[in-house]
Amino acid sequence: HPKDDLIAITRLVEGFKRARDGDLLEAGKQLKLVDYTATRYIDSGTGREVVILQEQKVNGAYPRAWGLYVIAWPPKQNSSNLVVEVPHACPPNIPNKPKVCDGGDTDSHRVGVEAFRSANARYLFINGAQRNATSSSDVAHQAGSAFEKIHEAALDPKQKGLGASGKVYQA
Repeated sequence: HPKDDLIAITRLVEGFKRARDGDLLEAGKQLKLVDYTATRYIDSGTGREVVILQEQKVNGAYPRAWGLYVIAWPPKQNSSNLVVEVPHACPPNIPNKPKVCDGGDTDSHRVGVEAFRSANARYLFINGAQRNATSSSDVAHQAGSAFEKIHEAALDPKQKGLGASGKVYQA
């Protein structure tokens, strides 16, 4: 139901904002309501600490496939204004299997991770569904998608986002 999706997207965005502002306890409360977690990790490639907002599987599948959101941690120590976004994530093609992606989307998530690491970016957002998985999974063209709402929260100064100084790189 669309109203339920709007409520769930709002909870996800509120969880992102709480994490972005450094409050993982409150972030976790919001995220749990939509089967997401906020977990601190050390990036093995850089040694940098990050928080990953990740959907949890329910019965072996991701119910919404709204994506993975990475925040450089702790937030106040990262002065970068760069947001790396991967709106068309796609796994690699497997030999002797039908191609799962069109065009240049294959491995774009790897390009996004490398850009996030090498540029010491503040955020990395990776869409959870392939561009053509459903009619609404091409999030670069869906104004109401969870991915777009997280993008807006990261950049909109009215939502304590980066404002005009924010720069977006799409892989």
